[in-house]
Amino acid sequence: MIRVIGGIYKGRVLKTGKKLSTRPTPSIVREALFDIIGADIEGATFLDLYAGFGSVGIESISRGASYVLFVEKDFSASKLIKENLNMLLISQCSDVLCLPVEKSLKTIQIQRIKWDFIFLDPPFKDNPFPFILETIEQNNILKREGKIIIQHQKNFHPRIPYSFTIDREYSYGDNLLLFLKRILK
Repeated sequence: MIRVIGGIYKGRVLKTGKKLSTRPTPSIVREALFDIIGADIEGATFLDLYAGFGSVGIESISRGASYVLFVEKDFSASKLIKENLNMLLISQCSDVLCLPVEKSLKTIQIQRIKWDFIFLDPPFKDNPFPFILETIEQNNILKREGKIIIQHQKNFHPRIPYSFTIDREYSYGDNLLLFLKRILK
């Protein structure tokens, strides 16, 4: 059972699928993530890549994000995200794309939204970071002071393109949170 940890929906139980291939972000990691972000989430735009059933993006709405885009290629997981958004009556400040992340970046670029936070939590066995980070930079979808947050397996350090640097790094059990910021010119 997964609950919203903080904000206006604190304590609400989210629907999860029993047979989904997604790995939910542990509550300790979600709590730490939003403790680190703090008040910066208020009014922010939040892009949740590899959204699973949406716990991180929903947590950001609960804590004050103005708009969240969930990207999840698994149809059943995308359907669960929509069900959770409708259950909490927050579908008006969010959208769900049922596409692979690599393909979704073209659609996202067309929307011309600049993101305050981009959260990436791919399957631990995958390493899509060089392509995705370079595409984010090329398409200029991150705000000038925006942050990219990567959740990945501990002891794994993705290659970071030259235009980003690791601002902060935190470890929680088998999970690693990396906060990237753009190197401003």
